[in-house]
Amino acid sequence: MNIDFNYNLEDKCLAGVKFKADTFEIKFDASCLYDSMYAFIDSAKKLLLDKRVVIVPFFGRTSSAIYQFVIRKISDKEVEIELRLYKDIATYNRIASREYEMLFKGRTTLKHYVKNAYKIATDIKSKYTLDEYQKMWGHQFPEEFLNKLTVLIKESDLGID
Repeated sequence: MNIDFNYNLEDKCLAGVKFKADTFEIKFDASCLYDSMYAFIDSAKKLLLDKRVVIVPFFGRTSSAIYQFVIRKISDKEVEIELRLYKDIATYNRIASREYEMLFKGRTTLKHYVKNAYKIATDIKSKYTLDEYQKMWGHQFPEEFLNKLTVLIKESDLGID
């Protein structure tokens, strides 16, 4: 199954996230309260380095809505992605916490996930200068981490162009 997500900077300190898999689709906001661009890049990098579970949180316009990807590496070729909605900031970063609503759970290939995260980062990097990105998002673009991910992709057998 292809699980796709888009991430577009929309306004100062706000990005729109679109998550789609088969017939399921949801849109939500990500604010600059957390550097989710870095988290995307870092999650792909860690999965390629054989980390088994990674988390990518998205704080909404208010701190009361926290969406989160929990990505589990099932094999060298497959990952499972859960999309969770936490309503309490105190529990969002606890993987064992049961205080969330499961919005989606499905599997896709590691290649597809890494390619999607990499494309989001490179598209944003090509659309905005580093200064524009920092002014819009409040964080420096994680260029060094993207460079490391690029090297890992080239060294892997994923065949991502």
